[in-house]
Amino acid sequence: MVEVRKTIPTEEVNSVVASFLSNRCLETYLKKFEISKETFFEGMIKTDEDVALLERYYLNSCNKASRLVMDDEYVGITFDNLDVMSKVIRQNKHVK
Repeated sequence: MVEVRKTIPTEEVNSVVASFLSNRCLETYLKKFEISKETFFEGMIKTDEDVALLERYYLNSCNKASRLVMDDEYVGITFDNLDVMSKVIRQNKHVK
C-alpha cells in the first residue's frame, strides 16, 4: 500500500503558529487588562487577527464606557485607551 502525504513548507507552518501564539498572547493580555486603570500597550498588535480581536474588544469596551458615562460614572483613562486602540485599528485597516 502506498501512502501519500502533503507537506507544508516550514515558513508557512511557522507563520501560522506565530499568528496563533500572538493572538493567544493578546487575548490573555486583554483578559487581564484593566482598561480603567492601566495604559494600553499597542506593541502587542502584530497580525490581522490581532487587529480583529482588538476591534471586538474595543467595540465592547466602548459600549460599556458609553453606558457608564450615561449613568454618570467617571471613566477617566478608559477613553484614552479607547483612543489608542481606535488609532491602531484605523492604521492597520489602511495597510491592507
